[in-house]
Amino acid sequence: MRVRVIAAALVILSLTVQAGYADLAGDAYRLMHYWYGTIWSQDFQEGSDLAADLTCDGVADRVFAWRDGVNPEGEYFHVALVSKPGGGDGWERLPDVASGLLPLRLDVGTGVQFALCDNRREPFGSGYRTTMEPVPEGARTRFALPAACARWLRIDDGMCDALWVGYDPGQQKFILDRN
Repeated sequence: MRVRVIAAALVILSLTVQAGYADLAGDAYRLMHYWYGTIWSQDFQEGSDLAADLTCDGVADRVFAWRDGVNPEGEYFHVALVSKPGGGDGWERLPDVASGLLPLRLDVGTGVQFALCDNRREPFGSGYRTTMEPVPEGARTRFALPAACARWLRIDDGMCDALWVGYDPGQQKFILDRN
């Protein structure tokens, strides 16, 4: 009898987690469509869609990363973090969506400290590799991160030092670091 109760509880927990992730996926699509328009999906064909706890709250977030090929303002690489419920200032919101979106726009090919190199491979945007990795050595101390912050986003353009993108839950903003 005890085994059945435990099994039933695990099934309910699993369905709750799956439903929560499905809600986050729907929220993510709506937020991305609103803030980046319909054209982002064309650029995103060579982008990354990752599920990881970047906000250090123990709940999986959605992280989108892609090279922007249509922005008339310049060459950019975007990172969009979608989290439920999201943070405070700097987080983009829609009135009927429970999640928030935190955008980050990185320069490409400008030579500034946190810009990515201009890796023009075909198809467009395919020269960038985005993965979730353990927080780099020394970054936890340097940025005074809590133990809950275990993984950061690593963007490798194949040419320059990798760029690390983390999140500071105390300040509710992105943190950038180089190798």
